[in-house]
Amino acid sequence: MSAPTAMPPIVLALLLVLVQLDLGCGPPPKPDSLIQLESMLRQPPLAELRTRQPDSVVEADKYRELAIRAWQDSEMDEAQAYTLISTMLYRRAAAESQMRATGEQARLDARRIDDARGQVQYHAEEIRQLEQRVAALTAELARTDQQTRDALLQEARRAEQQARPTSEEVAAVQQSLELARQALAASESVKANLYAAGRYNKARNLIGRAQQEIELGNLTTARQTIAEVGTVIEAAQLEATPRFQELEEKRRLAELAGQLLEAAQHIRGAEIRQEPRGVVIIVSDLFAPGARTESTEIKEERFFAIDQIGKMMLDFPSVPVLLEGHTDTSSPKPNREAQSRAAATAVRDLLVEKGLDSNRFSLTGYGDTMPVEDNRTAKGKAQNRRVEVVFKLR
Repeated sequence: MSAPTAMPPIVLALLLVLVQLDLGCGPPPKPDSLIQLESMLRQPPLAELRTRQPDSVVEADKYRELAIRAWQDSEMDEAQAYTLISTMLYRRAAAESQMRATGEQARLDARRIDDARGQVQYHAEEIRQLEQRVAALTAELARTDQQTRDALLQEARRAEQQARPTSEEVAAVQQSLELARQALAASESVKANLYAAGRYNKARNLIGRAQQEIELGNLTTARQTIAEVGTVIEAAQLEATPRFQELEEKRRLAELAGQLLEAAQHIRGAEIRQEPRGVVIIVSDLFAPGARTESTEIKEERFFAIDQIGKMMLDFPSVPVLLEGHTDTSSPKPNREAQSRAAATAVRDLLVEKGLDSNRFSLTGYGDTMPVEDNRTAKGKAQNRRVEVVFKLR
């Protein structure tokens, strides 16, 4: 009997892969974004946040659990998405908690202002009684002799002196006015002077009026004016904040897009394009015409461009990257979508070999559905065999 024929190495390798798939694999490495989220949740303020914003934190917890489950199921795109939603919900809860704390401080200040108004009313009543006393003394002065009139006049002068506000009262109102000035200056942190200019200017005018009232000794009116200043400033901040946040985000994205475009200009052999979704780097003629999906190999002359893209990703670690594969019409139509996705996968694998995190990429293949040149010419096909690297800003 002859000896059994040795099994080819490639068959042995396939059998090993099948055995590994059958035995199951653990989840892929945990995404950096999920690690950062869990690190954030270990910070001491989270316990207070759960007390102040329980509903928002419960919602954020739900998406964090979905992210963990998706990661454990190797659904990395879903894990990234759920992690982003959870992170935004936790941060929104923190912002809402801060706004609530600010509101509570504002209500406390309002109560203090109400107490001050009560004191003003008390002193106003004292002044009214003293004025009545002065009037009575003045009437009596007309019916007395000179000596009596002199004595009554001295008493009237003492009463008038007592009716004037004390230096302590003036200082207290002046301090309230200074706090109002500080609150107006603080509102400029959200550009209330630009995005709520009407209310901002009204508050500034009221502050000037309150200062004049203090200098004239009208402390009651000055306190009322200062209270109105606080209300107007709060309304100005509420009006300006959404617009400020929106424009700040647009400014940040525009600045980031400019930095990405400037960095991309140094990549030779690639076309650069800016789109609403982000900055796109197009590397064409990557593979030989009609290459099979499972044997896709990147041309050596394209290694420099991909190496520069990898360096750019290291320089902008917070920007997510989408790899879009495209192909020509050389291969059979049913194979083209898989072939284009394999092209994107080949670029990703080369970048991962250079040390980049594979979790940072998302991939898709469009086959021959989005040509940029005519597939009837060799030059057009070369241009259509491409991978578009999208640094996403939206």
